Amino acid sequence: MKKIFLFVLLACIGGIVEAQSCDHYLFLQDGKTIEMTVYNRRGKTTGVNTYTVNEVRSSGGKRTGNITMVMADNKGKESASATTQFTCSGDTYTIDMASFIPAGQMEQMKDLESKGDFTLSYPSNMKPGDTLEDGEMTMEAVTSGIRAEIEMKITDRKVVDKETVTTTAGSWECMKITSKMNMRVRMAGIGIPVNMESTEWFAPGVGIVQTESKHGKTAITAIR
Repeated sequence: MKKIFLFVLLACIGGIVEAQSCDHYLFLQDGKTIEMTVYNRRGKTTGVNTYTVNEVRSSGGKRTGNITMVMADNKGKESASATTQFTCSGDTYTIDMASFIPAGQMEQMKDLESKGDFTLSYPSNMKPGDTLEDGEMTMEAVTSGIRAEIEMKITDRKVVDKETVTTTAGSWECMKITSKMNMRVRMAGIGIPVNMESTEWFAPGVGIVQTESKHGKTAITAIR
């Protein structure tokens, strides 16, 4: 179950200073498709997650993209899908934290209701040494007649370095960001905790191009 959490981190992308530059971000380009390959801790490919930008809207100085995420195994068999949203406004880019929930659980838990501050932000002017804002959310739903609740916290977000990342899709100058994620799923009174430390490489004007934890990593390997 833990490896499924890796792919969700790839969707986080950062903001920009000028609103007119929002359309430079991969997840804000209508019709764009981004493929992220998922690797286990031994470096073996375990799947590919495909992100398709279905609709981009601009209003009131804000640009918003609707994204469909499809998760497939290493044989190309689709295992789950979900939707999420990204918004660029001024000097900050924000992501719906629901995209951090494994797609398989999103498919099972329909009509989820979010509560609290459920976005995660990336400022355009971040630099090594900066501390970024935490994110926290709660989602509730009834699935198969059973009440379920997901609590998630992403904390200790720190910009620790600036590095170059190269994949088959390109080469980017990135900000290296570390963080901690605590997630608890409660169903029928039983709580299942998941704790994970991760690192993400954020390329300004592009987004998160690579993530890594003790369970494995993800990386953008194709852009169409």
